[in-house]
Amino acid sequence: MGIINGYKNPVFRLINKTGGYINVELPLTNSGGLVEDYEIVKIKHDLLQTDSEGNYNIKTVQKILGYRIFWTLHYNEFITGESLLLIQQIIEHEKSGGKIMLIPRLDYEARGFEVYTSMDNFSLGLRRGGAKAKFHRLPVLRFATVNIEPDLKWTLDPAAGTYGGEHKLPYTGEKNN
Repeated sequence: MGIINGYKNPVFRLINKTGGYINVELPLTNSGGLVEDYEIVKIKHDLLQTDSEGNYNIKTVQKILGYRIFWTLHYNEFITGESLLLIQQIIEHEKSGGKIMLIPRLDYEARGFEVYTSMDNFSLGLRRGGAKAKFHRLPVLRFATVNIEPDLKWTLDPAAGTYGGEHKLPYTGEKNN
């Protein structure tokens, strides 16, 4: 079966006020993953309809305008000090007024979004070991699109191959090689 939108690590493009940029690559997330959440942004109205006999009906109409996308990066099990310094660079860049573009998966660079830091706080601790600790733990980071996105920009990973059937799903009983 194929996956959508790639599988590699996230990349943040830090854009300065003159348009120059640097890319900051974060490592793959822990078992909690890099999770995308979608808020459907829409206008919705309940319309009251009455007939000549005074009977009424409420009809709901809506128009979907687009999507606000949220990314949660789970580094709660472990993260290195070097990776934390990269996260600090991203947050400090935003604090200084710079723009942040998120490419959620390095292997699908065409799918990039201007984002902002949407968490109000995050935790940080040492992984067990005290002075002998090799890693940190606890940060869970969250980012959201600055703009309402007109589409989700989903695509099937071209390396996933093709499958049989009308819907490109494996046939019943087909073995995965």
